Amino acid sequence: SVVGQIERPRSRERPSPTPTLFDVLRRGLPLSDAVSSVPDAENLVCARLGPGERPLLAFGGDRFRTMLDMLRTTYPVIVLDTPPTVAPESAAVARYCDGSVLVVAAGRTRQWEIENARALLERLGGQTVGVVLNRERALLPRWLAR
Repeated sequence: SVVGQIERPRSRERPSPTPTLFDVLRRGLPLSDAVSSVPDAENLVCARLGPGERPLLAFGGDRFRTMLDMLRTTYPVIVLDTPPTVAPESAAVARYCDGSVLVVAAGRTRQWEIENARALLERLGGQTVGVVLNRERALLPRWLAR
């Protein structure tokens, strides 16, 4: 599996020496140059989409679809970690994916926000296939919550 990270760089992080997927496509390099193994995770690799806070804007739809098609020839499962749907390009990615999973913050995300996000994804051609409840510890048994 490959996990594509589409997120803001953390201010204290040093730039990665590994090129981004955008870099390798622009330079005509193999996609494998942008892929790194995830430590302690068998059969899992990771790649950053592009530089800057909003790397999706640099791609454009056709180039993004081409990149996904190229990745699909090597990786059976691709997970894209995008910013919240308040960034329009994050929601627009859904049309290129087989399904979208909404991640909601327990006790913080309002029902109308979830419904709006789902409606936006579907309006842009995506399909919501599930929801993850994030940051909810009370539902976990004590022994698992440690």
